[in-house]
Amino acid sequence: MLKRIAALSLVMVFVLALVGLQVSSSLAAPADQTIASAPNANLLPSDTALYFDFRTNQISDVVKFIQNVNLQVTGKAMPDPFQDIDKSLSDALGRSASWAKDIAPWLGDHFTVGLSMSDKQLNALQAGGFPNPDVVAVLAVKNSTKADAFFKEIMTKANPSASSMKATQDKIGNTSITIYSDTSSSGANSISLVQAPTYFAFGSASGIAAMIDTLKTRKPTLAADANFGKIIRALKPNNLVTVYLTPRLYELSMSMSSALMMMPNPEGDQMGTPEATPQANAQAATQTLFKAINGQAFGLGRNGKLLYLDVVQSINQDAAAKAYASMNLPTDFLTKFSTTPISTVFTAQIPADALFVVQAHGLADIYSTLKTASQNMPAMPPSSGGMRGAPDFSQLAQSFNQIESAFRLGLGVDLQKDVLSYMNSDFAVYLTYDPNSTLAKLDPNKPNPFVYTLLAKTSDVTKTKDFLTKLSDGLKSFGKLTVTSAGTDLYTATPNNGATFSFGLVGKTFLLTVGCDPAMAVTAIKGTGSLVSSPIWAQAAASGVNPTTQFWYLNTNELSAVLKAQLPADQMNSTDAKQALAFLNLFNSATITSSPIGKDGISRGSIDLIMK
Repeated sequence: MLKRIAALSLVMVFVLALVGLQVSSSLAAPADQTIASAPNANLLPSDTALYFDFRTNQISDVVKFIQNVNLQVTGKAMPDPFQDIDKSLSDALGRSASWAKDIAPWLGDHFTVGLSMSDKQLNALQAGGFPNPDVVAVLAVKNSTKADAFFKEIMTKANPSASSMKATQDKIGNTSITIYSDTSSSGANSISLVQAPTYFAFGSASGIAAMIDTLKTRKPTLAADANFGKIIRALKPNNLVTVYLTPRLYELSMSMSSALMMMPNPEGDQMGTPEATPQANAQAATQTLFKAINGQAFGLGRNGKLLYLDVVQSINQDAAAKAYASMNLPTDFLTKFSTTPISTVFTAQIPADALFVVQAHGLADIYSTLKTASQNMPAMPPSSGGMRGAPDFSQLAQSFNQIESAFRLGLGVDLQKDVLSYMNSDFAVYLTYDPNSTLAKLDPNKPNPFVYTLLAKTSDVTKTKDFLTKLSDGLKSFGKLTVTSAGTDLYTATPNNGATFSFGLVGKTFLLTVGCDPAMAVTAIKGTGSLVSSPIWAQAAASGVNPTTQFWYLNTNELSAVLKAQLPADQMNSTDAKQALAFLNLFNSATITSSPIGKDGISRGSIDLIMK
């Protein structure tokens, strides 16, 4: 019987998880532990490390959305998933049954899963043991009478003669509950199920026992955790899927890593030998950084034409500064890049037909931090230690030295002091499509029909003009390039391969554009045909985090046009190409934005896709 119940439960859970859910009430926890957007959190213990929540009241809408997208991309109708569910229900119950008739009438608004590990279990893990985390899943119920009838029918018709579920009655406060325990297994493999008027809960026997004990003794639940409440409330409301990662999860992850390092390998040595010390040092540095994170939450949802992934995290800024210091990084590493919003006035200098844009703040700070990191990372407790994929920081440091040496020898300037020091405000990098770009002619086998442009606001026009003169002279004498005037304070340089690049100053904006003369960039800087006049950009900017410290923008209409223009005719007719273009044609833009970090350590980011 248990196998059939489990199979039917898996069908239900799989469908709920697949399409994204929404859920409501629970029971018997203190009123001050209730969070409207995470009601089932007041059923989970405070030592919950990982929290998932799926909304269920919009299942039909989400299924229709997926079916519509599939039809537009493939041209084929997607099978109705409810037909498979109805068949599974009918087979299990031995009668004609359906989602709409037998489940939807009692199904609540939230399906929640919590993974927890007590301090005792965590200590055992750190000591080299492998205790199993407790897992509890909670399915909200909106009609207890219909839910009870459905559950009893499953219990009766699954296989009554082979039942291994023992039912016991209990109470949480004045509310009666039924606990079903699996008598066919014990220990870590044992599972339990709780039937209450407003929910079903099922999971490991120890997890269910901890949940019941928490509610009976009115211990603090996950909902009572200050960080959880603060972070969850900072997310957009009504997410289809919500995930919360607690600091305990990072502690659990690091403890498991330590335990694995101490496991003997087939040769009889520990996995960390002879590289145990570098790996242990790297782990200590990572653990210090993880301890600065108070919690993170992710919200996945859809609001009309907007598809989004919302991200909120809480950082202990003092702890983060100490962690960076332990890694020989600047202690203000975090605040340098997450406190100053970008200027939309500067955005107005970017052309409307830009295919891809990144706008941020603090060009000099970014350069100096990357340089410092490349120089100091080798001196930190070694993180590479034979670990695959670890960057070679010594080579990065050498690259920075080579760049700065070229500026000193060729131009007679210090890159950081004489150039970047007055370009530490807004800057942007953008990409435009131009089939006549001089880059497109370099290699016929690797077409590059784009123009790449950097804009940076300067705080010292005089010094910038002096740098432009030195750059022009140095390219002529040291680089042996042809440099011509392209207007007031504007220059175009042409190397032997013909790939031109231009540089100059327009007002207080330094520009460097590769692939053509500066005319198009200058026109946009002066405000003609700028990005802020684009309805697609305006739509994207309105959906993102505001104010934002960075703005990553992809115009999918421009991308689609590029692909159509560049793909060979024989490839355009392939099924993959047609479906890829059809998928792109569903969207107007994709963006990434992030808020300044607040004094309370809360910051928010969002990845947004806007449909047509």
